[in-house]
Amino acid sequence: SWLPAFFGGKTCRVDPEIQKLAYSPHVSLFYGDHPPSAREDLSKELASLLDISFIAKEVTVWETDVQDFTCKSWKQVASFKLEGKKPASFWRLLGRFAAVAAPEFLRIAAGTACSIAASLVVDRASAHDMELFSGKHAGKSNLELLQVLGHGLFWWGLMNQLYGWSGWLMQGAGEKIACRLRGQLFDRLIQQDVKWIAQKGADDLYKTLMQRTDNIQRVFTCEIPELVNMVANLVTNIGLLWIRRPRLCAFGFGMFAFQNIGFGIFDTMAQVAQDHDDVAEEIKDNALEVLQNFRIVRAFARENREKQAFEKSIRQKLVMKLSDYVSFVTDFGSWFTGEFAFQAAYMYGGVLVNLKYILAEEVREAVSKTFRASWPLYQLKRRLKTKMTFAEDAEAVLEALERPPAIPFEDTSKHNPLPSEVKGGIQARSMSFSYTEDMEAAVLKGLDFNIPAGSMVGLVGPSGCGKSTLFSIFLRFYDPQLGSMEIDGVSLADWNPQALYRAVAWVSQDQCVFQGSVLDNIRYGVPDASEEDVLRAMREADLYDDVMKKPQGVGTPASELSGGQKQRLSIARAVLTNPKILLLDEATSALDTVSERKVQKALEQLMKGRTVIAIAHRLSTIMNADLILVMEAGKIIEQGTHAQLLQKAGGKYANLVQQQLAVDDDSAKAETCTDPKAWIEDFYRFSASSCLRI
Repeated sequence: SWLPAFFGGKTCRVDPEIQKLAYSPHVSLFYGDHPPSAREDLSKELASLLDISFIAKEVTVWETDVQDFTCKSWKQVASFKLEGKKPASFWRLLGRFAAVAAPEFLRIAAGTACSIAASLVVDRASAHDMELFSGKHAGKSNLELLQVLGHGLFWWGLMNQLYGWSGWLMQGAGEKIACRLRGQLFDRLIQQDVKWIAQKGADDLYKTLMQRTDNIQRVFTCEIPELVNMVANLVTNIGLLWIRRPRLCAFGFGMFAFQNIGFGIFDTMAQVAQDHDDVAEEIKDNALEVLQNFRIVRAFARENREKQAFEKSIRQKLVMKLSDYVSFVTDFGSWFTGEFAFQAAYMYGGVLVNLKYILAEEVREAVSKTFRASWPLYQLKRRLKTKMTFAEDAEAVLEALERPPAIPFEDTSKHNPLPSEVKGGIQARSMSFSYTEDMEAAVLKGLDFNIPAGSMVGLVGPSGCGKSTLFSIFLRFYDPQLGSMEIDGVSLADWNPQALYRAVAWVSQDQCVFQGSVLDNIRYGVPDASEEDVLRAMREADLYDDVMKKPQGVGTPASELSGGQKQRLSIARAVLTNPKILLLDEATSALDTVSERKVQKALEQLMKGRTVIAIAHRLSTIMNADLILVMEAGKIIEQGTHAQLLQKAGGKYANLVQQQLAVDDDSAKAETCTDPKAWIEDFYRFSASSCLRI
C-alpha cells in the first residue's frame, strides 16, 4: 500500500493516505536516509510531482526508520508551507478563449435568439392546447375546429423549426471554434521542446488537444447560450405573471420557493454520485494487458496477484455504481418534490376557485409560469457547476498555448548557414547535462572531445552510460547546463534550430514509420523531393529491390514492410536529406543477422563524405572508425582508434572486444553455417580483430 517515488537514485515513501487527498489540507511525507539539508527540497519536489499544491498547504518532514515497510520509530523534524501556483481566474480564462470564439459570436447570438424564441412559442403553444380542453371551442363548426387545430400545428411546428435552427447554428459554431482552437494548439505543441512533451506524456496532450478543446467550445455554444435562455425564461415568466395576474404572485412565489428548496436539498444529496468512466477504462486496460501478456503472467506464476488486483478494481467500480443508484434515488426525490409542489398548487388553486376568488384559467396560468420560471433556475444551478471543469480544461489548454518553449522552434536571428556552408566539425567543451536541476545526478559529466569534419566516430559503452543522451544533445532535444556542444565552432544554442536539423540526420534504433506509403515516409524530411531522388535514396539504402517487387511499388503502405526493411526506410529518409552530420543510434540492434548485414551495407554507403557518429553494439562495425569514444557513467574514459585502444592493457575497450569475441566465437560454433560467403566475411572480420588485438 506504499507509493514509491525516486529522486536521484534515493527512495522516499509516501503515506498511502496521499491517495485520499481530494480535500485534505495536510500531507505527510516520510523519508529514510536523506540528509536533513535535502529534506525540504525533496519534499517540495515530491509535492510538485504529485501536483498536490492545490489541495495541500503544508508539508511535514519526519525522521523515520522503515523496516519491512513498517515505521519502527519516527519524529517530526521540520514543517513548511507549500507555495502552489495560483490558478487563473475564471473570467480571465473565459476572456482568453472568447477571442477564439469571437468570429462565431453572430452565429451563437442567432442560435441563442432562436432558442429564446422557441421557449416563448412553447408557452403560446401550451396555452393553445389548454384552450382545447377548457371547453372554450365547444359548439364550433368543424371548419372552425379545423382552423383551431391548424393554429396549434403552426405553433408547435414553429417551435420545432426554431429549435432546429438553433441547434444547427450552435453546432456549426461549436465545430468551427473547436477546429480553430485545435489548430492553434497543435501549432504550439509541435513547437514545444522535447523535455516538456515527454513530461506531459502523449496521452495527456492528446486529451488536451481533443477532449478539453471540445469542452471549452461547449461553454460558448451550449452553457452560456443556455444560461442566457434560462435567465430570459425566468424573467419572462415571472414578469408575465406579475403583469397579467398580480394577485397570484404570492401564490406563484410560494410554489416557486418550495420547488427550489426541494431541488436544492436533493441536489446536494446527489453529490455522492461519482464519475466512474476512468475506473471502467482502467479495469478494461488492466484486463486487456493481462490477457495480452498471458504467457508472462503464467511464466512468473502471477495469477493470484493479477486476480487480486482485478477484484480490487471491480470492487471500486461496484462502489461507484452503487453511488450512481443513490444518485438515481435522490433524483427521484427531486422529481417527487416538484410533483408534490404541482399537486399542492392545484389543490390550493381548486380551493380558491371554489371560493370564487380566482378563475380556473388563472390557476393554470400561474402554475405553468411558475414551473417555467423554477425549472430554468434549477438547471442554472447545475450549469454553474461546469465552471470548475471549464477552469481545469482551460488552464491545461492555456498552458500549452502560452508556454514559451525552452528551446525555440525557429530563430532566424541566430546562426543560419546554408546546407552547403556546413562542414560538420563537432566539439564538446566541458559539457555536463542532467535531466533534473540537480547536477549531482548528471547523466553526462564534463565531456571534452573534438571530431573533425568528415570523420567516422564510434561511441561505445554499457547501457545507461549516456550514449543516447549525448545524441539528444547533438539534436538539441535538450541543452546542457554546463559547458557547450559546438558544430563548426558555433554553440548549438546559437544555431537556428531549423538550420541545425537540415545539417543533422538521425537514424534511430526504433523502426519509426508513419501512416502512408513508402514514398511518403521517405519524403518526410524533404516533402518536395522528386520521385527520382526518392528512388536514388532507396538504392543507396539497399531498399529499392525489396520495395519494387511489391505490387504497389513505392505506393506500398510502410506498415507492411518487415523490421529490416523499415530500418532501411529510415536510412533512405536520412539519405534524402543529404545531411553533413549523421547520427546512428544502434541502427541494427533489433535485427536478425541477414537484415543486419543489409542495413550495415546501406549505412556504409550513407557514411561516405559525412561526419558520422555511431553508437555500436557490435564493435566489429566500428573497427575502421577514425575515433572511438568509450563512455562509462556519463564520462569519456577512453578515446582513440581501434588499434590504439587495444594497446591499452586492461583498458575498458580492450576488455569489451575480448568479451565480444568470446561471445561471437561461441555463437559461431553453435550455429550451422548456411551462407558460405557470410561465413568467410565473419572469419576475416574476427581474424582482423584478433590480429589487431595481438
